This record gives sequence, structure tokens and C-alpha cells, in this order.
Amino acid sequence: MVGKESAVNGQSFSNEVYERYCREIDKEDSLIDQRLNWMLAAQALLFGALGVSGPGSLSPLHWVIPLVGIGVSYLVSASVKGAVDSLQHFREELERACPHDADKEHRFPQLHRDPATLSRGLVSPKALPWLFFGAWLLVLAWQLADVLV
Repeated sequence: MVGKESAVNGQSFSNEVYERYCREIDKEDSLIDQRLNWMLAAQALLFGALGVSGPGSLSPLHWVIPLVGIGVSYLVSASVKGAVDSLQHFREELERACPHDADKEHRFPQLHRDPATLSRGLVSPKALPWLFFGAWLLVLAWQLADVLV
């Protein structure tokens, strides 16, 4: 039954405790999604601005835009890492708080997931900012090559 409580290490585990952990996990997951969406929108605007400014132009914008893109990529990567660390912390706390038989007793959905599956699900949020970071470094390198030639 969902309303029942289990005693684990002297603490009770109930549906309310489970729901609190789930809310925190959902919040962190939502923050990752929002940060990546914000980054993709910013990167699209920056690449668009660079494209509109014209090829071969050596205006200061051709240097500022990639630097801003690199900064956005780095900051989003750091914030995603923070959210991923929080997700991992909440999942570990939930694992400790929930007895291994609580899935059956309380019918809680998938408390004990395969860590490899969770890691694979976070590859894109972790890697995407660094892909943009690298793309902006290439843009800067090409521009530097144009100046030196």
C-alpha cells in the first residue's frame, strides 16, 4: 500500500518522503532542460549575428561574438554540472532512504535504476556546451588565420 511506512535504519520511509525526493529530482532535471534551451537559443543568435555581419569583415564584433559564445558555453557547462551533481546527490539520498523492497511494498516507480543508463541519459547535456565551446574556438582560429594571412 502506498500509505504504509517502512522503517529503514531507524527512519521511516513514506510516500511523502518519496514525493519530496522526486520533486527535487524533477526540479534539477527541469533546470538542466531550461539551461540547455537557453544556451541553444543564445548560440543560434550568436551564430546568426556572426553570419549576418558578413564574411571577411574584421570588425570587433567578429572577435566579441565568438568570445561571448565561448563564455556562454562555459557557464552553461558549469551550471549543468552543478545540476547533474545535485541529481546524483538526490538519487543517492533516495537510495539510502528507501529500502530495497519498497518498490514492491509501496509500488514506487523505478527507484533502483541502472547507473549506466542514468549516465547515458546525461551525455548530451554534459557534452553539448563543450561542442559549442569547440566550435567557437574554431571560428576564432579561422579568424586569426585570416588576419595573419
